Amino acid sequence: MKIDSKILLIVLFFFSLTLFAQKSRTAAMGGLSFSIRDLDESFDPFALGGNTAWLAESQKNARLEITPLQNSSYGTYRRKYTAERINNYGVHFLDLKPLGVSGTFLGEALYDYQIRVKNYRNLKFNPYAGEGFFFTDTTTGNTTYKGPMFRLSHSLRIYKNLYAGGGVRYQILNGLKDVYTFGETVYRNVEGDFGLAYQFPGGITLGASVHGTSSQERIEASDVNLLTVRTYEWRGETHAVELRGSSQKYKITKAGEVFSGQIYYHPNRKLEIGVAADYGISGSRFLYPEGSLVDVEDGYASFDITEIKARARYQVTEKLLAGLSLGYTDYKSWSENSKRNLLIWEWRNRGAVLGFGGSYNVNEKFLIGVEIESEFVSSDSSKYIDNHFRNIDVTNNTARIGIEYYISDDLALRSGYNFLSLAHDFLYGGDNVTEHLFTFGFGYNINDDIQLNGMASFAERTGSEDKVYRSYLNWLFSISFFTF
Repeated sequence: MKIDSKILLIVLFFFSLTLFAQKSRTAAMGGLSFSIRDLDESFDPFALGGNTAWLAESQKNARLEITPLQNSSYGTYRRKYTAERINNYGVHFLDLKPLGVSGTFLGEALYDYQIRVKNYRNLKFNPYAGEGFFFTDTTTGNTTYKGPMFRLSHSLRIYKNLYAGGGVRYQILNGLKDVYTFGETVYRNVEGDFGLAYQFPGGITLGASVHGTSSQERIEASDVNLLTVRTYEWRGETHAVELRGSSQKYKITKAGEVFSGQIYYHPNRKLEIGVAADYGISGSRFLYPEGSLVDVEDGYASFDITEIKARARYQVTEKLLAGLSLGYTDYKSWSENSKRNLLIWEWRNRGAVLGFGGSYNVNEKFLIGVEIESEFVSSDSSKYIDNHFRNIDVTNNTARIGIEYYISDDLALRSGYNFLSLAHDFLYGGDNVTEHLFTFGFGYNINDDIQLNGMASFAERTGSEDKVYRSYLNWLFSISFFTF
């Protein structure tokens, strides 16, 4: 199978908010989201739209969570600069504290440790970010990234039904490749957000928020014996500039803003509707030093994103809950060689999502849910520098099923299954791709104040040509304290 990595749908929201909860219950049930009631699957401005202003109303109960987690992927189905195996380990801490009239505080911390095994030439943290520029050496080796992330958020009712909130997020990672150039990376990302929300009579809430980000990645490749090393600055996938010297430096800076609006309608327990719309712009600059003080811009990439999400749930009967999911995305980007002022790549992806689902309480102990989603995508890529042009119009389908069964009042077992049928895989570039995902989990209440949750999943994505595959293995274990 030829891996075509020209277009990726996942590249633009590098500034998206980190999910504050691990969602272990719904993840263990096959990832059910819009057709099941869950603490972390609301459609309100905070849960659906990331508006911190509504945190105080969205999360009423205090909790302290400690969650070790691991995820890995491996296999022959990958892109040129994707590592053969990626192992990611982390420990996540969450502190959610309602403070009465003083609002609600949310604190997060995550320590991440990632190993990329058989990382072919690549020296960038995210080589496939839709920008068209790469930085490589000549070797295959293992690269390790490690470092912490911190997030602080606060939400407060400032006047009657008017709420305000904001937060900051900081992440830093240090990377090292263990062979030849011993490429060292320092990746730093800073984010901030501010939002307002107003609750009208009749169960209608309107929200607006802004989210900004600034990141920098510094890469230095050098020989331990101060001998000459060779690195390559790629413009597209066929043209590279060779750099030689005892030490080679490269820098990538990114900055962007997302402007968001939310509508939430929850007049009673039976009906819940949420809409979130985002418009974002960002830019990436690719720099290398010229002399000891001056950084020269070699490339620039611009991104423009529009995204709309709508979710609805309705309690049809006492046992049956119906759900609806709608969405629209429009991602645009262009990249240029700054020195020559030459356009090298333009691409645009437009997509619509339609999903139906429902969950049914067979009895007090047994719950089953089903969701079906179809994504209709039109994609246009013009990579002038590589003389590669492609237009794609496809429909990708996903089916999910999940169950939850209470063995006792305190112990629940969960399981789920997903089937993906992708006419074109925008993550890895293959055509006629299928994926099977199996999930398992449990929830156990030790007492009224302590709860345990765990989940594990295994998935395999395969292509129709050359028998390529990519396997995924994930698990997490969470302990929650409700009094602390």
